[in-house]
Formats: sequence, structure tokens, C-alpha cells
Amino acid sequence: APQEIVCVLVQNDEDSFRQQQLSETAQEPHQAHQSQSTPDRHVSFLVCPTNGHPLQRFVVPNRLFACDVCDRRPAEGSTMYGCRLCDWDTCQNCAELNSPGIVHSTSNATAVPQSPNQPVTNCRGARPPAPVRILDYENPALRPRSKFVADVTIPDGSVLRPGEKFTKIWRIKNTSENGVAWPNQCRIVCVGGDMMGCNPGGVLVAPLPAGSSGDICVDLTAPSAPGRSVGYWRLITPSTSVNPGGIRFGQRLWVDLAVSDSAPFAPATAPEVPNPAASNVTGDDGFGKWGEQLQQLAEMDFLNVKVNVELLEEEGGNMTKVIERLLLD
Repeated sequence: APQEIVCVLVQNDEDSFRQQQLSETAQEPHQAHQSQSTPDRHVSFLVCPTNGHPLQRFVVPNRLFACDVCDRRPAEGSTMYGCRLCDWDTCQNCAELNSPGIVHSTSNATAVPQSPNQPVTNCRGARPPAPVRILDYENPALRPRSKFVADVTIPDGSVLRPGEKFTKIWRIKNTSENGVAWPNQCRIVCVGGDMMGCNPGGVLVAPLPAGSSGDICVDLTAPSAPGRSVGYWRLITPSTSVNPGGIRFGQRLWVDLAVSDSAPFAPATAPEVPNPAASNVTGDDGFGKWGEQLQQLAEMDFLNVKVNVELLEEEGGNMTKVIERLLLD
């Protein structure tokens, strides 16, 4: 007698899915009836809080990936879950600790496959809605958001001379929900790649009302060595007792340029454009004395320049002791 091939999804201990083929031979009538009356297995999966897309499990390739829940950068080779459609990622620790469990509702999370590895329907017919495990973090609807609109200056691929000073301007839109304006004392901070001479503490950004667009400016210096140079930037909220160091928000931004000795000289200052959402950090903040150490601390996500300078002064620039104290805090 011909065999019937049935594809089912099985969830293993690592929350990943694999397909198994089960061969079912002809059975007694009452056995077939019992098999047909058994409900399909439900499969749980993580979804992003933005649009409810299923999160893909991946191995962190470098330290440029940051968790959008705890704002930490997992070590290279560790596990993360991400949604490339929404540019949203979470580390494995937050996925485990911040999940309230399985909820049997899909009203706020629609499963949209991103790759062939996503859960599929049973070969016998449509599966019932799968339960979804939704990440639970504090007041997600009140988080500020931002979306890249355009490069006002220095578009990707611009060619500059070694050591040339320039002003990078991004046009950004506040896409926050519920009329949430950006809070005071937000900054844009270089979180990876080439810092191009910027202050590791970042640049202060003026509040931007919900639905409005504005320009963010940073003064930078092209690297001295010829070749391609890329720096990655994120907006970050002010530091609070609840969230020391602030929380990153919005889409990632970057400066992507090439350095060449044969490049024509460009104006050192940016053209005059409306700039309602930009301001500059004033004061040295110890950057002149501890610039190299502050840059190293910023690359490790210790972004509170005032605290870092105080610890560097107290420890005489001993980075090992400074890092130990920062980790204890």
C-alpha cells in the first residue's frame, strides 16, 4: 500500500526547528480516527515587538551588534535573535529572562516568514495560529524612536583627503508612538568602527517632537591612512538611575567614506541647512588628557564621560582598575 508522508515541526531544547518525515502505514479504522482527531502540535517562537516578525537565531559575527533590550553588546560567537526587517536584536539572556512565557494569542504579533527556515504549515492543511512568546520590557510604547531620512552631507562613498575635517549631517524623523518626544540630553554616539576623531561621549541632540524631522550634526576628521573607513552611530537616551548609561534607540546610522591623497579638497564646514535638532557638546570633559582611554571605554559601551574621567583621575589612568570599578557599579 502507498505510504503517506507527513511533515511536522519539532522544537528542540535550543528553540530551533527542524523537519522530520514520518512514514505512516495503513492502520485500523479506529486508529486512523484517533490520529485524525489529535490536534496539531503548537510551535512557539520569539517575535520582535515592532511588527511581530519571527526572530531569527544567529551567531554574533562581531562586536557591532547590540541588544535593543539591555543595550549591551554580546561577545563574538554568542547567540542572539534578530529581525532584519525591523533592525531589532536581542541577546539570549534577555530572550530568556524577559519573556513572560507562552501566550495563546496572536492579536499583536503576526508571523511573517523571513526565510525558508521559518515555520511552515502542515502538509495536510493550514495549521492553527501558533502561540507566540513576546519579549516583555518596560513601557515599550513609551520608548523614543527614530528613522533615517537622508544624508544631508557626506553621502556613502564620499572621497576625502587624509586628515580632512568635515561635518556629517543626517536627516532624522521622530517615529515614536503616542506622541513621544525625544527627551532632553539625548546624544548621538559612535558605537563601533572608526570614530574619526569624535568625542567618545557623543554629541548632544535637541529634543524632537513626535512626527517631526530634524538634522543631526557631528564634526569629524577623516583618517590619515588611505582606504575605506566606516563608523557606526546610535542615538541614546540620557543616563538615569534605572538605565545607567542610557538606552539606544532608533535605526543605526553610519559614516561611510573613502580616504585618498588624490581627493579634491572639500569645504571644512557643512553647507547651511535647517538644523533644528542638532547641537554641539561644549567643554573639554577631560577628553584632551584622557582621549585614548575614553575612546577605549566608549568602545566597551562605558559612555558616561564624566564618570569615566573621574575614575581615570582617581586611578591615575590605570585602565584595569577603572574597568573593574565600572563593572562593580
